Amino acid sequence: MYYAIVVDQKRFEWKKILNGRVLLCFVVIHLAFLMLFWTQNSSVQKGRNTAKQQEIYQKIGGRLTASTAKEIEELKQRKDAVLEEEAQKEDEYAQGKISVDEYMKYRDEYHMMNDKNEAIDMVYEKYETARKNGSWMIFDGYYDQLFRMDRTQWGLMLSVFLVIVLLVCCEPKELLATISVTREGRRGLWGAKLRTILMATLIFVILFAVEELMVIRQFSPLSYLDAPIQSISCLAGKHITISIAHWYLLTLLLRVVNTMIFAVVTYSILYFIQNKKVGVLILAVLIFGPVLAAAFMQYDTWNILAKWIMVYPVIS
Repeated sequence: MYYAIVVDQKRFEWKKILNGRVLLCFVVIHLAFLMLFWTQNSSVQKGRNTAKQQEIYQKIGGRLTASTAKEIEELKQRKDAVLEEEAQKEDEYAQGKISVDEYMKYRDEYHMMNDKNEAIDMVYEKYETARKNGSWMIFDGYYDQLFRMDRTQWGLMLSVFLVIVLLVCCEPKELLATISVTREGRRGLWGAKLRTILMATLIFVILFAVEELMVIRQFSPLSYLDAPIQSISCLAGKHITISIAHWYLLTLLLRVVNTMIFAVVTYSILYFIQNKKVGVLILAVLIFGPVLAAAFMQYDTWNILAKWIMVYPVIS
C-alpha cells in the first residue's frame, strides 16, 4: 500500500512543478536571465573598441604563427610611427617639404590609426600574452560573458530553491500523515521528492545552457572552440590544457554537481525543520541575501560571502 502511494507521490510532485502559476514563476526567472545575458552581450557589442578589434582579428585571428606575429608587430610599429610623426609632418607641410597630396594622405592614415589606437594596443597586449602561454589570437569579449558562472549559478539556485519550497511546503496534511506512519513510508517520500528535485536540477542546467548559447549566437559565431582556454582573458590563469569547447562541457558538469549539492543540503534542512515557513525564510535570507546586498553595496566584498554560502565550486 505504502509503495503504491509513494509511486503516485512522484507524479504528484511533478504536478506541483507543472502547475500553471508555478510555471509562470519559472518563465519569469528565465526571462529575467535571458534579458540580463542579452544586455551584457549587447554592452560588449556596443563597446567602443569591439568592432575595431573584431576587424583586426578577422585578419590575424587563430593560432599564433610566425606570419601572424609579423603582421601584428608591423601594425603596432606602423601605428606608433604614424601617431608620433604628427608634429613632424605638420612642420614639413608648413615648410613646403611635402606636397598637399602627401600631407592629406598622411592625415587620412593618421585619423585611421588614431581611431584604432586603443584597439591595436589591446590586440598587441593579447599577442604578448599569446607568446608567453601559447594561447590563440581571438576576440574573447563574448566568451568572457559565457564563462561568468555567478550569473547562471544564481539563476539555477533560485529555480531549484523554488522547486524545493514547493515540494516541501505544499504537501496535503492527510497524505503526509498517511505516508509518514512507517519508516518505509517516510523514507520513500523523502526519496521521491529528492529524485524529483535532482531531475528538475538537471533539466534547469540544460535549459540555462541552451538559453546561453541561443543568446550568444545572436552576437558571435563562437569560432575557435578548439583554442586553448588561456585564449580567453578570464581563464588566462588556468593551469590546465583543455579546449574552450571541453571547458564549457566541464563547466556544465560543475553546474550540475554544484546545484545538486545545494539542492540536497537545502532540501534536507527544510525537510527536517518543523516550521517550514520559518525555515524557508531563514534559508532564503542566508542564500540570496548577499545577492540583494551586492546590488546596494560594494560587489567584491559581498561576492566572497555569496560564493561561500552558495557552495561555489572549489574546483573552479
